[in-house]
Order: sequence, then C-alpha cells, then structure tokens
Amino acid sequence: YSIRYGSGSCSGFMSNDKVSVGGLTVANQTFAEVTKEPGIAFVAAHFDGILGLSFAGIAVTGATPWWYHAVEQKLVAEPVFAFYLNRKAGGDGELLLGGVDAAHYTGNFTYVPLTNETYWEFAMDGVKVGSSSFCKGGCRAIADSGTSLLAGPADAVKEINKAIGAIGVIDEECRQAVEQYAP
Repeated sequence: YSIRYGSGSCSGFMSNDKVSVGGLTVANQTFAEVTKEPGIAFVAAHFDGILGLSFAGIAVTGATPWWYHAVEQKLVAEPVFAFYLNRKAGGDGELLLGGVDAAHYTGNFTYVPLTNETYWEFAMDGVKVGSSSFCKGGCRAIADSGTSLLAGPADAVKEINKAIGAIGVIDEECRQAVEQYAP
C-alpha cells in the first residue's frame, strides 16, 4: 500500500491495533505503518511516529483519527487538547489531552471560528513582528502541530524570518552547499 504524506511519498501498510498515547489507549485503531520515507525531516527526526490531530475529512484512507476515538470512548474529561511550547533551549513541551494546564498560561483564551474543517484553519487580520506587518488585509492560517516549520508565501516567510532572526532550513542548506562547492 502506498500513501503520500506531506511533501514526500512514503511506503508502508495499514494496521489495526491498540494505540496508546500519554496513557490513553484506543482500541481498534487503524493506522499506517511507514517502512520507507525519503527526506531529511524523517532521517534527522527524534520521534517514533506522527499522531494526526486533524479532521477525519482529510484522512487519506478514511480511517477514523485516534483523537475521535479517544473522545468517543470517553478517555478524556473534555474534547480539548492543548500544546505547551517551551521557549527554553532544550526545554520540553507538552501535549495535554482532555483539557489545559493553567500553569502554562495567563489570561483567557480567545476562540475563533474555523474557516475550513480539514486542518485547524482560521482567518487572521494580520501578523505583526516588531514594526513589520504581514498578511495585510487578512489571510488564512493553520495551527499545525505536525510541523515546526513556518510555511507561507515565500516573500512573507523570508521577511518574517528576517524580523525574528531565523534562518530558513532550506535556505541554510542551499547556502552551505554553494559554499562547499564554490571555487
């Protein structure tokens, strides 16, 4: 069975078994077992798998996502998951299933409607980094727990990276290759 994930093609097969995440075990979960995935992201990664938290509508095989089963089987207190992204170098983040941890935030949450129930897509009025503005006049964004990358229009991403002092991974790889082979 061949599937396509992200920007690369991967090969593997489908399985059905118990799947445990953070002490919660879903019975009869269908999932893909990937045996071959070309690309640097998976070679350099320090993880054993990917847990999709998007909507059932984009499940390639039509399999019900793990989170849907966890909610249906009443394994969580409420149908809410949250991420804590630690800004400290080497610090651990957290995925909280069934609620939020008040120790990781102050103030109140602002909820916005989704503009599409495929990914966690919502409308933004704009983005501001320091004195620089992006997405002027509004645009759509996706909160994607499955990547650490910033993706968007190339010019805007380049300017956002510049404003926050980041170096694009692809840009850096290209720069190093040019320096290595330049006369």
